[in-house]
Amino acid sequence: SLWIVTCRECHDAINGSLYQSCDISEKVCRDRYTASHQECATCLSNILNPIHHEPYDNEFYLLCKNEIETQQLGCQYYCRVAGFTNGVCSRADLPFSGCRCSNVDSFGKVYNVLLGHEGPVYALSALSGVSYANLASGSGDNSIKLWNTAKFHSRALLNLTGHTAAVNSLVQLKNGYLVSGSDDNRIIVWDVSSKDGARKVRELNDHTSWITALDVLKNGNLISASNDKTIKIWNSNGDFSLVANLVKHNDHVLKLVVLNNGNFFSVSPTESIYWNGQTYEPITRMPKSKDDSYANSLHAIGASSLLYGSRTLMSIDVSDNQIDFDKAYGWLKKSYALTTFGNNMVAHATVTRNLQELRTNLNMTIKVFPQSNIKQIQYFKGIHDDEVISLAALSDSKLVSGSFDSKIVVWGSKN
Repeated sequence: SLWIVTCRECHDAINGSLYQSCDISEKVCRDRYTASHQECATCLSNILNPIHHEPYDNEFYLLCKNEIETQQLGCQYYCRVAGFTNGVCSRADLPFSGCRCSNVDSFGKVYNVLLGHEGPVYALSALSGVSYANLASGSGDNSIKLWNTAKFHSRALLNLTGHTAAVNSLVQLKNGYLVSGSDDNRIIVWDVSSKDGARKVRELNDHTSWITALDVLKNGNLISASNDKTIKIWNSNGDFSLVANLVKHNDHVLKLVVLNNGNFFSVSPTESIYWNGQTYEPITRMPKSKDDSYANSLHAIGASSLLYGSRTLMSIDVSDNQIDFDKAYGWLKKSYALTTFGNNMVAHATVTRNLQELRTNLNMTIKVFPQSNIKQIQYFKGIHDDEVISLAALSDSKLVSGSFDSKIVVWGSKN
């Protein structure tokens, strides 16, 4: 393997790097490593370059032998940079000796890192009922990838191509189909039931500008929002014909979320609208105040409430058919993504206004806290080299994050 040849003289450099803070991010590790050992920069690149990894059973491994100390150190370094706590060269279940990375399933610690996208990861969706995969991701590289997050060395199990611009929305319908929305103004419905390949079921081309949000109504129908100022309802239980075209916003629709009571909530730069999920008529609407900022992220909680992320993270109660801002969780610069996971934990990807936090890279972290107590805030940090812009909750209570750096990180669930 090429990495072994180029790293023969880099034993001390690899060894030294293992005692520095190489779990901060791959970029930090790379910079610290090459700053003092320029002659080993090629070695580092080859260790991390998937071209030099050996494929086996849909997984990829760094070739190494445990009895050769430099190779074992290279394995440990590779795993540390990838976000794992340990790495060992082993032939177990392999026809060759390869680097096996592992992690303890610990709350707030990196459990797995999924590599393969070549652009920002704008959308994540947990999958259910798909035998071979439990996560779908959409990216600025125009692709959709399907993953098994439990496989430590895995590349994407399926790569769906069909969009000609960034994929920024994903949702799984009740019938199991995966739906993607893109900056190419199109919505594509995919049958992903077979590991042998996805089948394109339908293309929906009625929007005239890029898709900003997708969700599923209580009756199973697909709902979409767009920069063309419209919200559209599609018959997901039949031929995907257009059921309703809602033209009530006077500006582009930024975000949309279906609440647990069956109604839905949408946001534009100028107002928020709370809709009846059966008649598709507005129940109430609220103009944006001069002192507020429109939401960049929404997430449903409870029967008739949601989290609303703008310059302030707030909860909104609509149980009385009015838009009542209930609780403020803090001052922000921008909110990118929201989700709940585990035992009523809130995960929030945001850029903070606090300059000291920015200097310590907390703009690359996820703020996590119990839904009932913001004071118990924790930070999930490390691995990502840029801002976190998408979040998803898996069925096993693990949290998944996507970033501008093209990485997907799976976080441990046991507290």
